[in-house]
Amino acid sequence: MNRFSWKHAFFALLLLNLIAVSAVVYFLFSPPEQPEMPVYENSGREDGNMAELNIVTNKADLNVLIHEFVHELFKKETKKQPFEYHVLLTDEVELYGTIPVFNSEVGLHLTFSPKALDNGDLILSQSSVKIGKIELPATYVMNFIKNNYRFPEWVEIFPNEQIIYVHLTDIELGNKLKVHANTFDLKRDEISFTLMIDTEK
Repeated sequence: MNRFSWKHAFFALLLLNLIAVSAVVYFLFSPPEQPEMPVYENSGREDGNMAELNIVTNKADLNVLIHEFVHELFKKETKKQPFEYHVLLTDEVELYGTIPVFNSEVGLHLTFSPKALDNGDLILSQSSVKIGKIELPATYVMNFIKNNYRFPEWVEIFPNEQIIYVHLTDIELGNKLKVHANTFDLKRDEISFTLMIDTEK
């Protein structure tokens, strides 16, 4: 009985050693697993070649960007602009500049209510016009701004309708980038854009 038990124990130990050695050899010489390549899906847009990046910002940061943009716009001009202006975002879009009245220049202040359109552009509807103590028709002021103020080509002014149309989606940010306005609520300071990247270009 003791001999029988000893033989069984010997062969059991030998078998365990063989299994252990085989396992070590297998893990040492078997090829490593290849990770699966991730599958990228588009965001549901009709154009599957466009990647999207959502950007949330606020009035304070956007004011800095607008100031720098207008400053660079004036610097690119070969001759000095007769009428400079600046734009400020508060609860509305505010435009400050000057307008000639008789033999002097008078400060003007226009406010606009912005709205983000479904196509990604912005429309600014005029809310008020202040020109010192002088009263001038809003259409006259808008027409003067259109003809004498230097704006980017993607800003279009309609004096009779008293609106400014901002073609955000026409802004050139390189060959691959486009901007789409999602929300532009200045009173709540909720501003967001989508940066669209053409992955095929």
